[in-house]
Amino acid sequence: MSYKSVLVLVDSGPRVAKHVSFALKLAQQHGARLTGLYVTDRPSEVIGFNGDRVPEVYDILQRNLEVDAAKARAIFEQEAKQVDGVQTEWRQYIGSAINTACVNARYHDLTILGQDDRKYLGRNTPSGLPQAIVLGSGKPVLVLPYAGEFDLPGHHILIGWDAGREATRAVADALPLLARAQQVTVMIVNPQVSEHGHGEVVGADIAVFLARHAINVEVKRESGLSRNVGNTLLNSAADMNVDLIVMGLYGHSRLLELVLGGTSRTILQTMTVPVLLSH
Repeated sequence: MSYKSVLVLVDSGPRVAKHVSFALKLAQQHGARLTGLYVTDRPSEVIGFNGDRVPEVYDILQRNLEVDAAKARAIFEQEAKQVDGVQTEWRQYIGSAINTACVNARYHDLTILGQDDRKYLGRNTPSGLPQAIVLGSGKPVLVLPYAGEFDLPGHHILIGWDAGREATRAVADALPLLARAQQVTVMIVNPQVSEHGHGEVVGADIAVFLARHAINVEVKRESGLSRNVGNTLLNSAADMNVDLIVMGLYGHSRLLELVLGGTSRTILQTMTVPVLLSH
């Protein structure tokens, strides 16, 4: 069980080489083809003091984006030269960044990109791209934190499990990674037994499912906790030396704005390890 096509979002930021390197190694591990994608919105029309459009300024902004895309491509191609056996492809689009990213993600098994980094003001990709792709593509997204160094997941993977549809989708999407892990822990926070969710023995069903895929799994239940579930997952990930969190992303679009659930928002804002998200 492997991913056969991987997409990595590329910009000219300070950490993009690490993102591309991570994606190349994962593609190599799975025998996958890797596509590098640069997307950004077109610059807005510039209006002068007299209310007239200023096409010269717009043209300059457009050329700056093209230069930025060329820098991103150079980084991607330079990193690709250092990894053998991976077929690569480059794509770049200026205009409708979120929609373009979602469309491209639909035709890949997995999309990799970085967490929003508010300190990097030069980034031309829109904020909120990770959650937008998860909600808009129907495919899994692996988000890399903007701080820290990360190897491919395989030592210990943590699943945030609530027996819901989104979490179920995430587990299914992560099976190629889970199957390679030395240890998988299913964490259930404040579980409640119901006929539509957890069974009589909380976590037993998902543990059996994973065991049938020859995955070494244990179940950890945390009850009576009042703190945010996202913080609980992140604290546990640090305590157990986890190298990947797998979880469903809860959210929806409202008046052109993405509205996320509390756990999803916490994870996306304060993640300390890579996170695979599905919806």
